[in-house]
Amino acid sequence: MSAYVDYWVQVKHRARLPKPYTWEIRSSGHALAVRRSYVPFKNEVMARVSGERALRRLLRRLNSRSPQRAPRGGETQARERSAAR
Repeated sequence: MSAYVDYWVQVKHRARLPKPYTWEIRSSGHALAVRRSYVPFKNEVMARVSGERALRRLLRRLNSRSPQRAPRGGETQARERSAAR
């Protein structure tokens, strides 16, 4: 199984007028949506633009995570104390 995961925005026509469109961020590794909008949009273009913006935020957050292990609480506090000095 590959470590590479593909993400994309899918616009759905879910509700009735006046705001029938929502977006979902889908992933090749998950059967369900990774993120989704709970606010409906007036048209498909607005939903797609909002979904792509949310996808960029998600990718930025995922890329900012370090591949190293996360520090434990005590290690974080020690780092903060040494940085404050």
